[in-house]
Amino acid sequence: MLEEVIDVLSQYQMTQESNVTIESAHKLSTSDINEITKMISNKLGYEPNVETVVNKGLIAGVRVIINDQLIDASLKSQIEQVFEKIH
Repeated sequence: MLEEVIDVLSQYQMTQESNVTIESAHKLSTSDINEITKMISNKLGYEPNVETVVNKGLIAGVRVIINDQLIDASLKSQIEQVFEKIH
């Protein structure tokens, strides 16, 4: 799923001053952070500034924020989408 999220990056025009925030429901391991950063860097063509944040409200999954672009792959977002469809 994370690879699909990172693939979305190719749709955005990013500058070399991109700031990336990776939000996750639980603290990510150093290897997870390095893997995600590498995938983002490969898509952008350079290594951006990366910050990680724990957001327990996400329940599970991640949100990747690049400058003002949000890529939401959190369980919370998926639940909200299902809720909207049934109401």
